[in-house]
Amino acid sequence: MSKWDVDLSEPTIGAFVKYATAFEKSFVTRDWSDVDACLTDNAIWTVDGGKPPVAASYKGRGSVIEAIRYAVDHYDRRFTVRAPQSPGPTLIAGRGIYLPWQITFQQPGLPDFILTGEEWDLFEDGKLCMHFERIHNADEIDAYIAQHDAQLVPLG
Repeated sequence: MSKWDVDLSEPTIGAFVKYATAFEKSFVTRDWSDVDACLTDNAIWTVDGGKPPVAASYKGRGSVIEAIRYAVDHYDRRFTVRAPQSPGPTLIAGRGIYLPWQITFQQPGLPDFILTGEEWDLFEDGKLCMHFERIHNADEIDAYIAQHDAQLVPLG
């Protein structure tokens, strides 16, 4: 079941929703095996915006999973509330999607922070083979985390 009004019978949209659902489940459980199962062996994960190691390019399932885990641990898990929002995926050329998104991060006693970005994903045989993500305000979240580090959830 999708939170978006999309045609799940369309193979690329269905593959994306499966991946997105696996991501959200893995975020909660910290078990990234469901996301791993949604990737091709030679998947490429690229993030533009911000600094390495988050803003970089990774190739291969293991490397991609580690990049996702690192980014989630260093950003998303620092807050007690993570509320992603998006109008939903738009099909591109039959095997890709485009998804604008924003994530509202909340921590008691601090102002909300809204991270914004967009992504393009390509699928091959129902699995994610290429992810390109552009974070619009990476420098701002880095500054926010540096300013409020002591009030955020500790790393690890």
